[in-house]
Amino acid sequence: MAMTASWIPRGVSEFLRAEPQVSYAGPMIPSDAGDPAVAMIQVHGLAGGKSESFTIEDILALPPGFQVPDLKAHFPEREGQGFLFAALLDAGVPSTATWAELEAEQGAFYVSLPLDDLQEAVVVHSGPEGRLTATGGGPFRLLIPAHPDACASIKSLARVSLSDRPGRDTRPHTEAEHAEVHKRMGIPADHPCKYDGPIR
Repeated sequence: MAMTASWIPRGVSEFLRAEPQVSYAGPMIPSDAGDPAVAMIQVHGLAGGKSESFTIEDILALPPGFQVPDLKAHFPEREGQGFLFAALLDAGVPSTATWAELEAEQGAFYVSLPLDDLQEAVVVHSGPEGRLTATGGGPFRLLIPAHPDACASIKSLARVSLSDRPGRDTRPHTEAEHAEVHKRMGIPADHPCKYDGPIR
């Protein structure tokens, strides 16, 4: 196992058993309108220039230490299942990589975050009624505990690109734009978050 990233949550490594069962599928292929059956998350910029892709089958086959069978353990107000974001980077993080560009399906939305912000992040694939669909933010929805910007918890996550610098970030720049994005994402207007524009 190439658990080389110092930011991977403490306590995960002792639970890991075998290498995640993944297969690289080549260039990014958008899934069909958020259909969980054909969706995948692609990861680029791993150690050695490697890329990997994860379908729901690959994710369910991850070692137990990466699985989140009950979201309440991380988010008391939520129900469902997912896995640790760290699983996507298990093939190794280059020593120069300090940023992650997160892309929603078909390039609909981008978020650029320092890797340190993703230490405790969880990717959700199922809710109380089964696999997440596009209307529920699926097929894969990122959740970041206690992050000051709700828009950083990107819906319909499809691609992760590692880099040594900030990437594309289409989060809003003004309070009005931010409120509009929250409305479109179904986030309550009084959600206690603050956003001051992309990190430069």
